Amino acid sequence: MIQIKNKSFIFKENKRCQIFISDQNYSKIPFEKYYKTFYFNRNCINLFYAFSTLREFFFSEKKLNLKDSYILAILKSVKPEIVISNEIDERGFRIKEIFPKVKLIIYQLGHYFPISQNVFVKNLAINFYFIFYQI
Repeated sequence: MIQIKNKSFIFKENKRCQIFISDQNYSKIPFEKYYKTFYFNRNCINLFYAFSTLREFFFSEKKLNLKDSYILAILKSVKPEIVISNEIDERGFRIKEIFPKVKLIIYQLGHYFPISQNVFVKNLAINFYFIFYQI
């Protein structure tokens, strides 16, 4: 692993997984005890997928930017069934747009945030949405 400022670079092949955690696992749910889990770290770039990323960037019909091309290359490598994210981190919604065959689970981090009202309006592709409810 190479470290440059706040980014680290690795070169290794990803293993297939069932669950793709896209939000740095803020929920701290230990999915890895029961399922093969991949934790996406936006500060760690896997150079093993550099060629796949460039292929997606230049030749994809979707016309993705470089960041989305990298995420798509990683998703294709791990082939997850489920993506889990929170409503504030919009990466989960973007993943559903670029990789629509995956199931998307969004959870609310806590009490109501103004950004939460846009979740249902502009992101109808959510398969499951868990909300914080206090009695």
